[in-house]
Amino acid sequence: MDRTDPPLRWNTFTEVLSFMPDVYARMLAEHRPAANGRCRSCTQPGTGVPHAPWPCSAHNLAAAAQRIDTARERAARQRRERAG
Repeated sequence: MDRTDPPLRWNTFTEVLSFMPDVYARMLAEHRPAANGRCRSCTQPGTGVPHAPWPCSAHNLAAAAQRIDTARERAARQRRERAG
């Protein structure tokens, strides 16, 4: 697989985002479901009407980054406890 492969690019971006908890937290806070099951932030251009089904791609990306960060922090904590 080369670096232009879409799944690899998505995974790479998710990994980079996992080091930015303030960014992924903001994305998770903003990309929430509306009453109609659409993402509040992913609106129809020019209308402000929620358009993308929730969970949207931005939410999924941020949630994946959060999982990576949480797993990394858990592993680091376990290493410290074992060394300790």
